[in-house]
Amino acid sequence: MATDRVPAFELSQDVARLVTDDFLRGANLADLSDFRSKSTEITAIDRDGILRLEDEALSRFEPADAECDTWLSPRLHCLLRLTRRPARIPGFWRWMALEVMPRYVRHRWTKGGKVKAYRFLGGSNFLRRNAISRLWWGAESIRNGPDYRETDAIFRYSGVEQYVLDLRFGHLRPSALAFAKVATGRSRVRELKFEEMKELSKRANLLLSGTALESLAPPGHDEISEPDLRWLRDDPNPEVLIKQSLADLRGPSDGRVADEEIRDYEEWFSEVATDIVNGKSAT
Repeated sequence: MATDRVPAFELSQDVARLVTDDFLRGANLADLSDFRSKSTEITAIDRDGILRLEDEALSRFEPADAECDTWLSPRLHCLLRLTRRPARIPGFWRWMALEVMPRYVRHRWTKGGKVKAYRFLGGSNFLRRNAISRLWWGAESIRNGPDYRETDAIFRYSGVEQYVLDLRFGHLRPSALAFAKVATGRSRVRELKFEEMKELSKRANLLLSGTALESLAPPGHDEISEPDLRWLRDDPNPEVLIKQSLADLRGPSDGRVADEEIRDYEEWFSEVATDIVNGKSAT
């Protein structure tokens, strides 16, 4: 049976005037009508399904528990069925955070009785700052075709998250997958500490800015093929997504990266990481 989808909306930047200190401390949100418009890129979403995932996440995890992200991110990605183009629209994620999933935002990000405004609004480094965009893009950037298992790495290690979501090189899938593997000690270098991951991402950004990153290995493709169109049109059952393990969740088949591609990037990152661990300065 087909899912009952509802129209998707966007909120303009001006909605920031309603995100007051009182709201960030838990007060109800004022009327959003003046700031809301129908999305032209994302026609409809399974809102009930999203709320079901949110309910489950809030019941499973304590407030501020980062494990909530690892569980929810691939399931939200799998339910929303978006491609990268519409997923780059900030107004959609402002609407998702302020109107659709504010309970998750408060549950996950309240500290000292208050949520940072950027968890609703985005701001600089939007993909990582907005609490809901961060979930979707975390899964999207590091999935290997339909395989979501590396989502665990991106949300368990803030250094991996910073590289993948903040830097444009992290959005090249083989680069993101290789970075995660090296940073978390699954290559020929021990697991990196946060500051070492940060330094690796810094050096990678600097060095690869002066190099053709794509020369290390052919870039992955994000075009949607016929099987992926079928995936996009499918209506997943949220109850099934809730019961499935991370390994059993299936994303779109586009964006699959060959092991050889990952190894090329992995070798490069391993060399830089080895220098960092051994205390060698960047040259």
